[in-house]
Amino acid sequence: MSSFKDYLPRHRGSHRAHRKRPRARIRSRVRTPAHRTPPPTTEAGTETVAPEPERTEGPEPVEGPEPVEEPARVEEPEPVDARAAFLTLYEEQADALLRQAVVLGGDHAVARRAVARAFRLAWESWPEVAAHEDPAGWVRAVCHEHALAPWQGYLPRRWREPAEPAGEDGPLLAALWALPPAYRRALLLADGLGLGQAAVAAECEASTAATVGRLVNARAALAERLPQLADRREALCRALRAQRVVPPPAAEALRASERTTRRIVRGSAALFAGTALALAGAGALAGLG
Repeated sequence: MSSFKDYLPRHRGSHRAHRKRPRARIRSRVRTPAHRTPPPTTEAGTETVAPEPERTEGPEPVEGPEPVEEPARVEEPEPVDARAAFLTLYEEQADALLRQAVVLGGDHAVARRAVARAFRLAWESWPEVAAHEDPAGWVRAVCHEHALAPWQGYLPRRWREPAEPAGEDGPLLAALWALPPAYRRALLLADGLGLGQAAVAAECEASTAATVGRLVNARAALAERLPQLADRREALCRALRAQRVVPPPAAEALRASERTTRRIVRGSAALFAGTALALAGAGALAGLG
């Protein structure tokens, strides 16, 4: 069995010498001064001039691109005041819309409410209406729809003010009010306002074929009831001009629209709160049961 000494190195001296050799070399390297080149000697009265470095010819510097001038700043137009634009639209269209609503529905009170509702909805949706290609057409469509709504005939008498077909335009208005609402609207837009068939169809949200059929039937019915009517378009325009209407001032209409909108918002909030409270109470009762 081998002892622990067998694993030891036999030549300790050589081992120590081997270990010390690197240190001696390191010390000799440290102690030996580095070889330095002596400074150039010069004769008395003369100066040493360092040789100039040789110049290597390289590529010529490339000129950079010329600075680009910034384009002139274009000042954007100031946004149009929403209130001013709305008031302008009201002043231009309210009187004509009120006349049209009376001729369509045959009721002054319904016509006033139709115009007020149309402009109130326009004010609530003003960004959309202002960006519309025809803001006047947008308001007119809402006004006509409200004036011809079927439920208008079920309103109490105190909320109505029927127009009487009297005077020179009486027979024409009586014949017009005897037509279906869709016929009246198409006939007024085409013959009274001069819109084309495609425009009438778009405003009434109907196909062109359906619009043409309504116009043909409406004109035939008027011709049957009024055979003496020579110029249908002139008669409709005269009936529109003959209506005596006075719309509210623009500022008053705007304030009324804002008041109505606030009432609707408060009523909706109260209804929502009441519904939530009722549901919470029902849930609590169900939990107790």
